[in-house]
Amino acid sequence: MGLHPTQKPLKLMELLIELTTIEGQIVCDPFCGSGTTLIAALRLNRKFIGFEKEGKYYNITLDRINEENYKKYIVINLENKMGLLRLTGLYAFRRQ
Repeated sequence: MGLHPTQKPLKLMELLIELTTIEGQIVCDPFCGSGTTLIAALRLNRKFIGFEKEGKYYNITLDRINEENYKKYIVINLENKMGLLRLTGLYAFRRQ
């Protein structure tokens, strides 16, 4: 088992991203889990936007992005006071 129960192979996500985007385009994963799609986008010089509501997988994703030595991303946490909504987004836009 991988880092997430529904984790996809990195090579598969790279292939799908290569087939559907060109360098510099944005890849969005609204349920990014452990971040495999975001890592694939990063390695293929795509920008990415990812969302994950589970703190465990959010932290795994951040660790994986940091392992890629990619520091140009913004992390946004949105959580209401009653704890009914928690939405985390990872955004990366490469600067030219």
